[in-house]
Amino acid sequence: MALAWADDPADQFLDALRGMMMEATLFRRQQLQAHRLTMTQFFALNLLEGPERLRLTDLARHLELSHPAATNLVDALEGRRLVTRRREGKDRREIRVYLTPAGRTLLRRVHREFLTQARRMAGMISPDHRSVATEVLNDLRGSIRQLREGKPAFRARGAGP
Repeated sequence: MALAWADDPADQFLDALRGMMMEATLFRRQQLQAHRLTMTQFFALNLLEGPERLRLTDLARHLELSHPAATNLVDALEGRRLVTRRREGKDRREIRVYLTPAGRTLLRRVHREFLTQARRMAGMISPDHRSVATEVLNDLRGSIRQLREGKPAFRARGAGP
């Protein structure tokens, strides 16, 4: 949905970007629902696939969830046999969460399906537009990284005054 006040090309660009991100989020959510996963559960499975063995507390922190909400999330995933919990170390309160083989298989399937769909979407755009979009997205990623790191903004190639 275009903004009525977006007369400035920069505002039009940002509105188009926002719209694209919203559509991508809705598409991803729809894809995950087919696997009975929420976005938060999907993020959790991705975190658990990494090399770091996460404690339940770490998982809650990474997902920005309260400890009880993270416990409920892990309960749901454990109920589907996608993760397992283990008490480790001398402190019996230390609980680590692990991806099970079934969780790893599901995560790979979801990633593979998303990649297939992403390639289909990319194929719907002309090669010339894909090339320009790639350049623009790389510039935007660099700008975001600089802002996130607190570095001064830079003028991208072809940017106006």
